[in-house]
Amino acid sequence: MFKMKINYLFPINDVLWVKTSSSNKEKGTLYDVFTKEGKYNDSFYIKEEYGFLCFAYEKYLLFVKHNSDGTVNIVKYEIIE
Repeated sequence: MFKMKINYLFPINDVLWVKTSSSNKEKGTLYDVFTKEGKYNDSFYIKEEYGFLCFAYEKYLLFVKHNSDGTVNIVKYEIIE
């Protein structure tokens, strides 16, 4: 049986994004999406190059990106449906 660890939960609008422990070098980290009723809805990958998803609010995602020179950027993305 395949077991996957849940690393983080991100409630976004009316769905829940679940960051899993599953990752792929080419694709990135796997996120599963569930409805507010708890039913599986979708899944997708976010590449590491975008940084670490640390916060979600309404239609925005905030990522922390560590740069090779030791600096840190906080990057804001908008979810477009």
